[in-house]
Amino acid sequence: MKRIAAAAVVALSLAAAGFASGREEAAPPKPTAADLAWMAGTWIRSEGGSTFEETWLPPRGGSLAAVSRNVKGEKTAMFELSTVETAESGDLVLHIRHFGPGLASWKSEASGPGKWTLVESSERKAVFEDASKDFPRRIVYASAHADDLRAFLEGEREGKPMGMQFLFKRAK
Repeated sequence: MKRIAAAAVVALSLAAAGFASGREEAAPPKPTAADLAWMAGTWIRSEGGSTFEETWLPPRGGSLAAVSRNVKGEKTAMFELSTVETAESGDLVLHIRHFGPGLASWKSEASGPGKWTLVESSERKAVFEDASKDFPRRIVYASAHADDLRAFLEGEREGKPMGMQFLFKRAK
C-alpha cells in the first residue's frame, strides 16, 4: 500500500510539474502615458544667459504633450513641440519637432519630427530610443524627486560617444 501511495505522489508531482512548465508566463503590461505622469509640470533651466522652459501637460487620452522654448538674452531662439503617444503596437513613442522664430521648421527635420520608442521605464525614469539615429540615439527623462527633471541625450557624433545633460527645476 505504501508503494502505491508513493507512486501516486510521484505521478502527481510529475503531472503538476509538467502542467506548470506548459503554462506560459504572461508578459508584464506595457507602460502607459499615465505611468509618465511624473513628467507633468513646468520646468525651467537657466545657464549662460539662456533660459529653457518646458511644460508637459498631464497624461490624457493615452498621450502627453509638451511645448518648450529657449530664450537667449531677450530673443527666443527655438521652440520645441513634443508628444508621447501610444502607438498601435501599444508602445509609447516620443515625437519631437523643433522650430525657429515664426515656427519655421528646422531644416534638419524636413522629413518630419524625430521619433523614439520607449524601451525602458521605472517609477521616475523613461528611456526612449531610435537605434537608427546617431544622435540622439537615446533620450532619457529621469527625476530624483518631484522638483527636478533631468533630460539626457546619448549617442554618437562622427563615430565618437556623445552625451548632453539638462537639469530642470520645477517652476514655482
